[in-house]
Amino acid sequence: MTDTRSPQAEEHRLATLRLPQQQPHVQHPLMQQIAASLQTVSRYDDPLLQAMALSVIPIDALQVRARDALELQQQLGDVGDQHTLHVEDVLAAELTAWFKRDFFSW
Repeated sequence: MTDTRSPQAEEHRLATLRLPQQQPHVQHPLMQQIAASLQTVSRYDDPLLQAMALSVIPIDALQVRARDALELQQQLGDVGDQHTLHVEDVLAAELTAWFKRDFFSW
């Protein structure tokens, strides 16, 4: 038996089976929170804001301190074979220390 319904009639039938859509201005609180968080996080992708942050951070000095600290740890044997640290790991620690020690005033 062939289906003689028109495509428009089938579309109408399928539309009536769908769950009712929420009004565009009414969102679930969780979706509102996710949208707000996404908007906040997307600000970190702004090249101008990144350049402004990097202009304040003494990245060259922090990289030197990170390399020196990593070298010292390796000389002292504080770095195990299973937990090999990379300069990026130590740089993150140096950056955190710089924020706490020099950037912020407590």
